[in-house]
Amino acid sequence: MNDADKIFKEKLLVSILIFSGTENIDRLLSKLPENLLSACGDLNLEIEVIIRKNNPNLDTIKLEGILRALNETNEAISFLLVDEGTNSGFGRGHNLNYRASPADYLFILNDDLDMPHLDWMRIAVRRLREEKKLAMIGDVSNPNAINPFFANGTFPDQHRNFTLRYAEASILLVRGAAFEEIGMFDETIAWAMGEDSDLSFKAQQAGYYIDWLSMPHRHFRSTSFNSLPQYQKSSVLEHNRARLLAKWGNSFDTGTPGKYEVLDIFSDGLGDMFCALLHVKAEFDRLPRTVHDHIVVNVANETLARILLPDHANIASERDVNVLRNKLSNNEVASLRSSRTINYALPYNIHSLLSGALSLPFADDKTLAEAAAALKSVLPTKLVDGDYCVIHLEFERENHHGRGPSPQLIKAILANAGLLNCKIVLIGKNRLVTPEFHPTIDLEIIDLQGKTSIRELISVVANAKYMLGIDSFPFHVAQVARVPTAAFFGSVSPILRVLHENMVWPIVAGLDCLGCYHDQIEPGAPFCMKMNEQCTYDVSESNIENAILGMVKNTLYDWTRLKILLNKKTARFVEYQKFHPTSREQLHNTVIPNQQISELVYELTDRISQTYSRHLSGSFVSQLQKENDRMRGLLLDAQTKIGSYESVKTLVPREVEKLDSYSAAELIWRRTRCAAYEDKGEIICDSTKIDPHVEFLPIRVKGLRFGVSIAAKSHPHGSLKLYWKAGNSDYTEDDSFTMDLTEHSSSRVWWYSGPIDRPIHIRIDPSEGPGHTKMTVKFLGDLDRDAMLQSLKEVARPKASDRLKGVLKRLS
Repeated sequence: MNDADKIFKEKLLVSILIFSGTENIDRLLSKLPENLLSACGDLNLEIEVIIRKNNPNLDTIKLEGILRALNETNEAISFLLVDEGTNSGFGRGHNLNYRASPADYLFILNDDLDMPHLDWMRIAVRRLREEKKLAMIGDVSNPNAINPFFANGTFPDQHRNFTLRYAEASILLVRGAAFEEIGMFDETIAWAMGEDSDLSFKAQQAGYYIDWLSMPHRHFRSTSFNSLPQYQKSSVLEHNRARLLAKWGNSFDTGTPGKYEVLDIFSDGLGDMFCALLHVKAEFDRLPRTVHDHIVVNVANETLARILLPDHANIASERDVNVLRNKLSNNEVASLRSSRTINYALPYNIHSLLSGALSLPFADDKTLAEAAAALKSVLPTKLVDGDYCVIHLEFERENHHGRGPSPQLIKAILANAGLLNCKIVLIGKNRLVTPEFHPTIDLEIIDLQGKTSIRELISVVANAKYMLGIDSFPFHVAQVARVPTAAFFGSVSPILRVLHENMVWPIVAGLDCLGCYHDQIEPGAPFCMKMNEQCTYDVSESNIENAILGMVKNTLYDWTRLKILLNKKTARFVEYQKFHPTSREQLHNTVIPNQQISELVYELTDRISQTYSRHLSGSFVSQLQKENDRMRGLLLDAQTKIGSYESVKTLVPREVEKLDSYSAAELIWRRTRCAAYEDKGEIICDSTKIDPHVEFLPIRVKGLRFGVSIAAKSHPHGSLKLYWKAGNSDYTEDDSFTMDLTEHSSSRVWWYSGPIDRPIHIRIDPSEGPGHTKMTVKFLGDLDRDAMLQSLKEVARPKASDRLKGVLKRLS
């Protein structure tokens, strides 16, 4: 062979990972060199074998000796053992091997294989040379299709014509150029399982096809993966399946690998969209340019997306995501991941929430640094010279009670703005902060409210020395640009909105209810449970001053108190999960691991598919459609109820007024099927019958607020129901709520949203059947004592009990 032949020689890289032991690789290497030479002798290939050690604790002294001997006796093949001291996982491990030694052909091999020969290699390499759109060849005896129910590998047959095909990577020959073009294995699919499905789909998405040949081998199935603890296998399997379904969800529906991943982050909230774009940028950063064309990003503000994403990024702006889907056609959409349904009230940091919900990598320091540089690029000329501080106190989003500062708090914050000791730039969409808000500021003020484009606004914030503002879009810009910020947060926990804790000094009320925005599993409380939005105005002067001075002097803020409050919110969220009917077992019961459940479901669906004909499976689909229609009806009904519930928001007064409070124990009117009596303000109910009731005297209110506070416990465990009605109407299940009671006291506050021009009647059913219940009940709100007194007089005469006479006297 001359030198010219060597220059144009193609290369075959054999990539192997080892984890659980060396006995498998010892067995494989005993025949591999001979088989490779026999199969590739006439293919004019340079051959390299890279073995990556994925277990830093594995003893490889014997293996190292074997490889030295092989290198000495095989001039045509080089052998290399790589030990970087970490477990790189399956996909990333093979990626690292390929990056270390790029090749024309990548031969991926599990170490737990035994092969009699590699004669098929001649056919496979020649096909890859001739068929330029053939990306990879797998073994025909391995599963080659994806079950759309659970994304597991299976075989199509006459009853199951699964159209999504893949080549399993336990033994796989891949075209090197195609491997690079499609971004290699997705390294966000961790450790093992699912990465070969994704690789096959990406190849088909890019216009390649895959095929299978007979590759005789014996596979000692997943010895590495099965060496993991059961809980760890379950976690890996569920994570990878979730990632695969996120990337190819629509493909599983249509049976065709789609062309585009649609990332729908359309939102009227610029801050939410900005935070999401950081992690979309991280996705672009980790993928090769050739893959970018398969991503479509749907945003409400295209300028914002263009600042952060590459110039060639596919940007759409469709409010109705179905319009975008129709433009692309359904079969072209591989997946559609949207931020529209995210519950921002959940007790997770907004960045973790967005990256996780959209199945995107979290933006790392390099991505954030690049984003910061892009944000600072366009600065108005008048601000180029000298330091300045940005002030942004505008909050105009509807249905976000407790999120914006009150006018008096804005004035209090601005009264301390002189501590900034530099030029002040006012920003915002509208001219909200007028001179009467800051009559005492003795600093130069540049008013840019309503005068900047979105790009200019971003640059003004990103280039500032300090920022004084609120939890909003400019705050998130300042976080990325690492601008020290003193910010008001209201009902939101600051920790869940902060990207860099060392760059933020929160301005918050000293309330134990701080962070109530995260108190429930539903998307945010519709109104303040105190009925006064105290967190928007009740911030001490010292709190404001300390926050601004801490920022100016760079004295790190002590987050301890806020973290304790947040831990309580997180604990409450776990409690919701524990007692939620659909997630309780999954969260706490480890008797049956997720993996075992999944495998049982796989077996069940496979057997159903084998047993029933397509006609019968069609009736099964029909049944599912009927169930879907039923559930859709329930959803519409729920939406109607939510709509009526949200009408409460119009009843919330902005002015702070003291709530009246009265013990309901003194207003008991009727008892049905139970004995209910008052003892030191507590109502004690004993019943030996089904459906006991306790009714109270009618309540009259003179304002807009009326509520009931209940703290109760029961033996045995049971359920308490509160019913309400207005005037002479009947009690109904629609106008009720239920509390689950145990021997430990539980509490709840309910606020009335019905008509206030009629007497309000309250009934409490302390239990469903026989039981012993203790409860402290208080009526809260704008109670009309004069009207209640008159009503009580009418009820009390002429046979008033001594107890009612006492109540009458106290009300008088």
